[in-house]
Amino acid sequence: MNISNRKQTGQLTLCILFALSSSAVTTTAFAGIVACNGPSTTAGGSYASACGWGDIASGNYSSAFGYGENVTGYSSSAFGDINTITGNRSNAFGFANSVSGYSSNAVGKNNVVYSSAQNSNALGDHNKVGIYGVAASTYSHANAVGSYNTASNTDASAFGYKNTASGSDSSAIGKTRHRNSAQVQSVGKTRLLSGAAPSATIIRRLA
Repeated sequence: MNISNRKQTGQLTLCILFALSSSAVTTTAFAGIVACNGPSTTAGGSYASACGWGDIASGNYSSAFGYGENVTGYSSSAFGDINTITGNRSNAFGFANSVSGYSSNAVGKNNVVYSSAQNSNALGDHNKVGIYGVAASTYSHANAVGSYNTASNTDASAFGYKNTASGSDSSAIGKTRHRNSAQVQSVGKTRLLSGAAPSATIIRRLA
């Protein structure tokens, strides 16, 4: 390599290093990568990233990867298809999940975490956590795992199929169960327990 070529190579290297380190580059839409350069994919938030088709990462430090993701929450991420995140520091993975709660997660399909639930999780399909229309972050540590479960109070947990845990510190495990009293746990199938004293712990199983 002659001196002229070495000089040109050195100048090119300096230009690349400057571009990579420049503080002006705060958003990334991966326009230079064909696989990430789909239509309507934008990263409008500061230090945001978007990759796919129709993905929007408008929250600062947010990420959107896949198809039709919409992330407006701060430091939140969505991966998959048509997930929506408005909650800050939250995540959604899968298909058509919606997370509005703070620091909450939805994994699977058609799960919803309302803004009333913070630090909460929905895992599976068609699960709901929190209550729509209630003030933000009213409940915390609510979890729904399985299919068509609902956990709508602080420390409420619903596991299985079509279970509902609406009392604080309540749990419903199995199939089609409803818990609407504080500190009530039940295990099994198709039971309805309500009106128990807050200090009571009830465990019943349908044979």
